[in-house]
Amino acid sequence: MRSSCRSVCFLLLMDSNIPPRVGRAWRPTQHVILTFSTPELPKAIRAGYLHCSVRAYIPNPLRCFKCQRFGHSQPACRGTLRCAETGHESSTCISENLKCPNCSGSHAAFS
Repeated sequence: MRSSCRSVCFLLLMDSNIPPRVGRAWRPTQHVILTFSTPELPKAIRAGYLHCSVRAYIPNPLRCFKCQRFGHSQPACRGTLRCAETGHESSTCISENLKCPNCSGSHAAFS
């Protein structure tokens, strides 16, 4: 009874391979993204005869390279083209003072 409860509690909802980019080519790895149906992650899972440890995966935030905002990518952007270093309109930007277009801090949007 207890083993069947574990398999139900940690029901696998989705998995996907993480192929890292090496140069211009994708290279397959042994890393996999798993999605569980419970908020708590198990410390490990069994996959066949393998005992695999589990850790949280937190992806980098998605940043648009057109408007420099977060949460969408360039193909879906409806904003104007902005300089990542000064926040001004990219075609007319001549300023050398760094100003983040997101928080107005004295740094570039990519730092």
